[in-house]
Amino acid sequence: MQVEIGPVPSSAANAWLDYAEGIVRELDAVDAKGVPAEARAEFARLIREWRAAAAADPTFRWRGNPASDQVEYLILALYRLGNRLSDEEHAGQRTVRPPEARRFHVVLVQSVLDALEQQGSAQAQFVAQLREQWEPARRDT
Repeated sequence: MQVEIGPVPSSAANAWLDYAEGIVRELDAVDAKGVPAEARAEFARLIREWRAAAAADPTFRWRGNPASDQVEYLILALYRLGNRLSDEEHAGQRTVRPPEARRFHVVLVQSVLDALEQQGSAQAQFVAQLREQWEPARRDT
């Protein structure tokens, strides 16, 4: 499948990438349950790849051709991790994600879900459920 993320200002991408990189390092340090090592490794790889794309131009654009099952696996891991981090933020246990990172986060989530939705009825149903439950996935965000 083809996934295209962007355009979005590279400054917003870098803010999100800085935040995400810190989260992945933290999770690796504690061997976090709920976020498998394979997902953390793939998140780290994508962060490096996206950081290079953000450095190349003031406007971030990225295109990739991952397998749909890998995309589904990673977006579900991101959804679960995002919910956990949000709960920790609300409980005062974590610093809030930088506001400038939100723009990239929404573009990332919606771009991935848009591509996944086109892969078939099972994926479209999965995407519809995420859009109902996950604020960055909603069209009105």
